[in-house]
Order: sequence, then C-alpha cells, then structure tokens
Amino acid sequence: MLWMLSARFLIENAIYYAGGGFALWKGGREERLLAAALLIENTLSILIQSPHAGTGPRYVSLAMNLVVLALVLYVAFTSNRRWPLLVSALQILSILTFVTRIIDPTIGVWAYVTVDITIGFGMIATVVYGAATSARRSPGA
Repeated sequence: MLWMLSARFLIENAIYYAGGGFALWKGGREERLLAAALLIENTLSILIQSPHAGTGPRYVSLAMNLVVLALVLYVAFTSNRRWPLLVSALQILSILTFVTRIIDPTIGVWAYVTVDITIGFGMIATVVYGAATSARRSPGA
C-alpha cells in the first residue's frame, strides 16, 4: 500500500475530505446527504483499489457510482435548489468515464484517472458551494 502514501494522493484526499467535512458541518439536509455519499464512495473506492491491477475501472466502482447517481438524482429532483443538477451531470460524466474505459481499454490510464479526479473535485466543490449558500439561506445563520 505504499503507492497510497504519495504526496499527491495524500493532498488530493485531504482536500476532498476537508470539502466533504465542511459540507457535513455547515450544510443542510441535501448537502449532508450528498457529502456523506461522496465521502463513503471515495473511501470504498480507495479500499478496493489494487496497485497491481492498475487504476482502471472496476465493476464494483461502477456499481457504487450508479448507487450514488440514484441518490444524486433523488436530491436533484426533490430539491428547490439548482446546484444538485450540476452534481447529477458530473456523476453521469463519471459513469460515462467508467463505461468508456471499459469499452476502449486502450485509453491511457492517466487520462482516465485525470478525468475521474477532476469530476470528483467538481462534485465535492459543488456540494461545498451548496453548503456555503445553505448556511447563508438558513434563518438565524
């Protein structure tokens, strides 16, 4: 598991978990629900990764992403806020990234990883935005 101790890996995850923690701390119901889902999915993805199998898609990760998509779509369709729609779109892009890599395994691993990390940061940043604006909208905040 030494590959998980790289500075890049640690910094990326520190930023990701800090954003999720902020959303859990300051967010409303929607922000907390989505932050928890994204943090759980990220943690499980880290735990199932194998340094010997590369960093390509796995069907378990795809299944986890589909579960998160169902939750994100539920929040997007029941919320009166717009930011969950962006999280839904990014989650769909994340799933399409998995599917694309499954269909065409010649796509470079780093291209796949870069897109997946960028989409992940976009989702958590959007949830952080939702938490920050939720705190301002709350009475007495």
